[in-house]
Amino acid sequence: MLGFWGGAREFFDDREKQKIRREEFLAEQLNRTKAIVIPELLERIGKEKTKVQARKDRVSQGVLLGLSRKTALAMEKTGQLEFEMQKLGKLGAGKVSAEYIERLDTLVQSRLDPEDDKYDEKLSRAVAAGLDQGSLSSEEDQLKGLVAAINATEPEEFNQSIIDMLPATSEEGSDFNKIPYATARGERISETRRNRINTMIARQLKPILKAEYVVSGTGDMQIFQFSTQEHNKVLNSVVNDITDNFIEPGLITDDNTIIDMAVQATADYADYRKDAGQADTIDPKHFEYFSDVFDQGLATDTMDYKDIWASVLSTPDPDPVPEPCPPGYERNPDTGQCVRIVNTIPTPNINPRTPELTD
Repeated sequence: MLGFWGGAREFFDDREKQKIRREEFLAEQLNRTKAIVIPELLERIGKEKTKVQARKDRVSQGVLLGLSRKTALAMEKTGQLEFEMQKLGKLGAGKVSAEYIERLDTLVQSRLDPEDDKYDEKLSRAVAAGLDQGSLSSEEDQLKGLVAAINATEPEEFNQSIIDMLPATSEEGSDFNKIPYATARGERISETRRNRINTMIARQLKPILKAEYVVSGTGDMQIFQFSTQEHNKVLNSVVNDITDNFIEPGLITDDNTIIDMAVQATADYADYRKDAGQADTIDPKHFEYFSDVFDQGLATDTMDYKDIWASVLSTPDPDPVPEPCPPGYERNPDTGQCVRIVNTIPTPNINPRTPELTD
């Protein structure tokens, strides 16, 4: 009998030891999880705080430039403020037109006005919420969550404390429709002014492109062109881009500022071709990308466009999607051409008086 009770006691002792070992194992696993999750979460919160502060700084920069706070917030929400601030900052203090800023502000405000036919309700709600709303839990909640996470003894308790530290759900980062503020144009410039801009650019591009002049017109209507079609395509691309996107919108107070930058971008194209072993040659098709290259250059701290040209021109265009073939035709996979579908099923003979033809 004593052997039975001794065996039972040993059995229960083993069960207790197994329970203790299991608890110790779970506690060790929880501590390992804490060691991994808590530092990663703190790093994530730190990065989010940095992003929030950067957004606040951009909005403040926009307000200092003359935009209303609502306009700056709206452009930040749509992801357009950063590029605009970089662009205007690179153009230089005192070079940005006050009239352009006023027109831009008015256009963006129309998206926030319920009485305007361009009203964007989703964007308006996001602007009303500001930048802090829902972006992060409060400092107090984060601290409480951190203390609770460190002291948690159960996985469920730990998980709940982590949830308390996570960013709250919000519209921040949602997709908003871009605001087409490029339409905020001033008055169309006169032909005289456009000819003057064309001539200024042509004179500076002549030695870069190693081109020859062709002069037409007289007086204020005199205009400089180049003697080859290829050189004129380059000239027209540069003139049209800066006129349509910078001068006509009234963005700057001095035409020379943007002209000098556009000429620099073209000179860097020539250097790019030289580095590629194609000195003194141009491909007018490359200047279909001039606007993209110029905008990317404005969004950087450097005035060197050569690397941007290399990056843009080395990226292949996506293959165009072919038009569907008309009914009764299919696309030949080898030639890519539409060919008539041949019916290989013989047509049944429905006229008993006419014998079927056989091979």
